[in-house]
Amino acid sequence: MRTIILLDGGFVKHKFYQAFSREPSAIDIKNLSDRLVTYNDQTDILIRIYFYDSPPLTGQLKKPVSCALLDLSKTPTFLANKQRLEESTTTTKGGGLKKNGL
Repeated sequence: MRTIILLDGGFVKHKFYQAFSREPSAIDIKNLSDRLVTYNDQTDILIRIYFYDSPPLTGQLKKPVSCALLDLSKTPTFLANKQRLEESTTTTKGGGLKKNGL
């Protein structure tokens, strides 16, 4: 059977971090999708993966207690999300993962 998978990025990242104590890479997401497809039927074929996640925040926030500025574009979470988005455009055979669906 031909299969298309829709993954909620926030949920996948949260559960992956709980299981492996690190952020998932684009390859990790592709491998997870492959395992989901073949979980019940080894003959299923993965056609496409839709991985929905919002772009990482880039602004600055003022911390409420110390009033210090926090630059979100310099946080480890931002850097991991940015890297995952960049990796996703080159992860699959035939370019199946594409940024912004283009």
